[in-house]
Amino acid sequence: MRHRRSNRRFGRAKGERDALVRHLATALILNGRIETTLPKAKDARRFVDRLIQFGVRGDLFSYRRALQALGNAETTSYLFKEVAPLFKTHRGGYTRLLRSRVRPGDGAELALLELLERKVKPKKEKRESPKEESKKTKAKKTEAPSPKEEVPGVSAPPEKPPKAEKPSGFLASLRKFLKPKDRS
Repeated sequence: MRHRRSNRRFGRAKGERDALVRHLATALILNGRIETTLPKAKDARRFVDRLIQFGVRGDLFSYRRALQALGNAETTSYLFKEVAPLFKTHRGGYTRLLRSRVRPGDGAELALLELLERKVKPKKEKRESPKEESKKTKAKKTEAPSPKEEVPGVSAPPEKPPKAEKPSGFLASLRKFLKPKDRS
């Protein structure tokens, strides 16, 4: 029985549990929304609400407590500079927990954990992948071939026949082994 026990174990040792909740909190602070299993989301929610409360206070002691809990200076400064000012007027309840779906693989109930107030990040322009760029350059080359003028009395050089590909790998070594030797 787990009477009067406040946290879940998740089948992990204490250090692993703490790291799990810390990483979930970091992802939530940086991204604004995460999807995880319902029990993990419930534990991460308590942790994140406390961190945001530290950020709302904004003093040095709170910053050091948040830094100690998160273990990452960049995430802590982002929490204090970007996330916490959004919640200055709130008196608690900084996160929202929504049950989303059941995972098909193991039947685990998943939940969305998100911050109530989020900064909308501007969408980045999609860069074309190198494959798409090479396709475009090939298409340009094939679209407009340069017309070759034939000069009377000058013949074009003869085209060389394509070389036959040599087999490689296992078959090539097998052919070398089975090839009859010349004993002349």
